[in-house]
Amino acid sequence: MLKILFGPALALMNNLSYPSKLTLVSALFAVPLSLNLFDTMRYQQQEMNAIKEKHLGIELINQFMYVIIELEQLRDMTVLSRSEQRNKGITNYTQQRDKTLKLLVEFSEHAAIQNDQLLVLTAKNLHDKLLQTRVSTGSEGDIVNNLYENSNRLVDSAYTLQSILMNEFGLYSDSNLLSTQLISLLNKEIQPIFDSAGRARSFGSYFLTLSNLTSIGINLLEDTIHKLFSHQERLQQRLIVLVSTYPELKQDSLILSENINSLGNLAFLVEDKIMLDPDFLTNWKDFYLETSTEIQQLNNFRLSVGQFLEGYYLVRKQQLQQQNFSYTAGIGFLVLLFGYLFFAFVMAFRSSIHNLSIAAKHVADGQLDETIEITSNDEIGRLAMLFDSMRNQLKEREQELIEITITDGLTKIRNRKYFNETLTKNLSLSERIDQPISLLLIDIDFFKKINDNYGHQAGDQCLIEVAQTLKNSLSRPNDEVARYGGEEFAVLLPATDLDGAKKLAQTLCSKIQNLSIVYDQQTIPVTISIGIASSNLIPDCTDDLLVTKADNALYLAKEAGRNRWVSSHD
Repeated sequence: MLKILFGPALALMNNLSYPSKLTLVSALFAVPLSLNLFDTMRYQQQEMNAIKEKHLGIELINQFMYVIIELEQLRDMTVLSRSEQRNKGITNYTQQRDKTLKLLVEFSEHAAIQNDQLLVLTAKNLHDKLLQTRVSTGSEGDIVNNLYENSNRLVDSAYTLQSILMNEFGLYSDSNLLSTQLISLLNKEIQPIFDSAGRARSFGSYFLTLSNLTSIGINLLEDTIHKLFSHQERLQQRLIVLVSTYPELKQDSLILSENINSLGNLAFLVEDKIMLDPDFLTNWKDFYLETSTEIQQLNNFRLSVGQFLEGYYLVRKQQLQQQNFSYTAGIGFLVLLFGYLFFAFVMAFRSSIHNLSIAAKHVADGQLDETIEITSNDEIGRLAMLFDSMRNQLKEREQELIEITITDGLTKIRNRKYFNETLTKNLSLSERIDQPISLLLIDIDFFKKINDNYGHQAGDQCLIEVAQTLKNSLSRPNDEVARYGGEEFAVLLPATDLDGAKKLAQTLCSKIQNLSIVYDQQTIPVTISIGIASSNLIPDCTDDLLVTKADNALYLAKEAGRNRWVSSHD
């Protein structure tokens, strides 16, 4: 029955060589698997492109927010434009408009904007509207609310452009819930908040210039106060939910919820300076400046949300790049491993001798982690066991060679090569975990005199004992001491601030000074000089900057008389 069932397959396999048989069977699995892998890689690349597009979009939005801020200030100044001709106090309207136009032109000239026809047309339309704005010449009979609403249309156009910008760069379609909620906050929820804030500043200043408050004005200001308190309450509740849901917001210092209190402060200013002051004793200029200060705090909140999103997208982009790299590397490794195993399996069918030859080639190529496995129990099997024993010995010697390459031959502590590699790794880690890293550069004082007076063997003995003393003085496993060169040593202290480095430096100076080095029945006095540098006190710190700062401090320590430590930050 089995012969009948598998007859065609057996006939096919009997007419193929072993490599052909394995190739045929493997292809049945490899082809659909490869197609699926290519499809996955294409999807990952599309996802990467989408994240890059979103990151660029939020960068443009952060730039455009400054245009919106200036437009909102221009809107508020419009309400005061009539009284300006009498009171001559407000910031020049034309200068504010020109400043806004300049920011809008700079934004419009961005290459990403120029490549999108819809954004080009929308930005040009906003530019033309702004260019046509003039100081209001309305009569005293005009209702101040109408002036504000007419000017606010320009702000509405700006928010429309911002919405189009978000849509064109795919920010609305992000699958990340935190991103979409913050985008919604920036676009839909922020505008009415700043609308109410603008009303508080412009209406309040306007009525103070008139020193008169009509019933219409009372209604306008009461409505504004109510909206400010309402906005503050809703925004605070929204932030509480967001922070409790997304811990990364709590850890980010950019988004300060204290800025939201400016909404309540604006309401209190309107109420205290105008509604409860029938004599209008407050100067309108002072009121305008006070409210502008509170609005600036609100703007800081808005800008901080944008900056958080920009950093958030950057992190997501970097994470996705790393994932794509890991995935691609993993697939490549699996392909290579499959090819290797396929080749080894084919060769196993040919002969044990050939298999042993392949194993010998692996050892010759340095692949010492791969166990040599030959299951035959004849002489070849015993030879394979001896060969595998040789492989293990080579592997152990390779580990010994690696240890030799990072160890100083004289002092038996780490050498300069190891120090350079460790410094780079630790500095990168310290940036990621936001922990300082401190470096001590140490020089044996008057070492040349020791060699001259006691001989070079005494100098070597001095180097050995100083090195061991330094090493034994380090209490944490991650602290490292290395011979930096000649009579110089380096001590690397991860997660250590300047104060901790100073304490250790003082301890090392004392221990070395009290060190009793005896050579040829002669006691050799030894002291050291130390230069200290800490990464958190060096802007944009790099390996070279940290070493340079410590080296400069070491030079100062020598100049100051040696047998001491000097910090580069004091």
